[in-house]
Amino acid sequence: VEKSRGLDAVENHFIPGYYVINIPKNTTKEFFICFSTKHIEELDIEKVNGIFEKEVIRQQRLVEKAGLYDEYANKLVLAADQFIIKNNNDEYGIIAGYPWFDQWGRDTFIAFEGLLLVTKRFDIAKNVLLSNIKYVKNGILPNTFNHLTGEGLYNSVDAGLWLIEAVYKYIKYTNDYNFVIENMYETLKDIIFAYNDGTLYNIYVDKKDGLLSCGNENIQLTWMDAKIGDYVVTPRNGKCVEINALWYNALKVMADIASKNSQDTTDRDTFNFLADKCKKTFEQKFWNKAKNCLYDVIEPYSADIRPNQVLSVSLSFPVLEGKNAKIMMNTVQEYLYTPYGLRTLDKFNKKYIGQYKGDVFSRDSAYHQGTVWVWPIAEYIIAFCRINKYTIADRKRWIKYIKVLKDNIVDDCVGTISEIFDGDYPHKPNGAYAQAWSVGAILKLFSEVN
Repeated sequence: VEKSRGLDAVENHFIPGYYVINIPKNTTKEFFICFSTKHIEELDIEKVNGIFEKEVIRQQRLVEKAGLYDEYANKLVLAADQFIIKNNNDEYGIIAGYPWFDQWGRDTFIAFEGLLLVTKRFDIAKNVLLSNIKYVKNGILPNTFNHLTGEGLYNSVDAGLWLIEAVYKYIKYTNDYNFVIENMYETLKDIIFAYNDGTLYNIYVDKKDGLLSCGNENIQLTWMDAKIGDYVVTPRNGKCVEINALWYNALKVMADIASKNSQDTTDRDTFNFLADKCKKTFEQKFWNKAKNCLYDVIEPYSADIRPNQVLSVSLSFPVLEGKNAKIMMNTVQEYLYTPYGLRTLDKFNKKYIGQYKGDVFSRDSAYHQGTVWVWPIAEYIIAFCRINKYTIADRKRWIKYIKVLKDNIVDDCVGTISEIFDGDYPHKPNGAYAQAWSVGAILKLFSEVN
């Protein structure tokens, strides 16, 4: 497998020995394998058994606390637990995926609702918010961190905007405005005003139309960030559709929080003014009449049909509503929808790559050029339900869809959901075999659709 991925495929392992344990058929016999740095004589076998039993009870309590009352959802509650980590300073974080990801700002807050709010782990949710917000610099939340130095890597335009959406979701689940106002409000304001005035990586708001622009042709700042050497696979510099949906959403969230902050309405009015200006030109500039959907990027223009446009309807404050929202959703369904998620590029595009395989260059070339991702399907289904007024029939239909991914928790890495799937049938699971925002997306759907 490693050889097929273009990686080093030969290793030498020291094997000190092996054990053979015979278990008769139809037996109830149990045994433990315990690895320890202590000598065997120092081990308390009863204590070892107690550790196992304590963990079983802990997991049972997580399921009970979530209260989802569905076998599949309960398994995902336990899968969610595996991404939550704590460092020596009692700071919690979310691992983006196994086996090769670390903590990522964007991934953390896309997965945030499903992993921490749906499961009712509100204290950890507060800790994650506080642990991350202290790293905001020049209005930007780190994309990830340097393994060796621990320093933040700030090449992300959307991580901070997803943070603001996560804050609003936290408020919706807890109504805890005071926590946000006392601990986060000023830093969230810094994000907004830094973006509005202009900050690193050519991130700025165009004062003519109120839309957020970012980057250049040589740097990747959105989630479609594959880059091989100097080759940018999906150049998305300019005004990206989901970035502006997130920008509008962030402004409306901040206006809501500001309205609860004090009798001074200055901040609220400023945020609403910026939001109104953005919304006024968003549909006008992004609507692609020829393809019945939204442009992926404007100035420079990209008419590629991608899933990013769904966020214009799915976020807490949708920037696109009405007739065109329904038309856009129909286009997405026709060109991008699969039972396992949304393709990252429509299957009729000449750049489409239907299978994620081969060496690093081949895989990175396919990563956002047709490969199916799970996390956007949550945004798609939420958007679909929203524009159709959450009818009972639609909700029943999507509950059935959610159960389709049950196959993945037994046919790849048992008990969790993969990062990606091939764009081509039969949509083979691929990438990281356990992905935080994949699990988070489906948990979020259980809450939203129910």
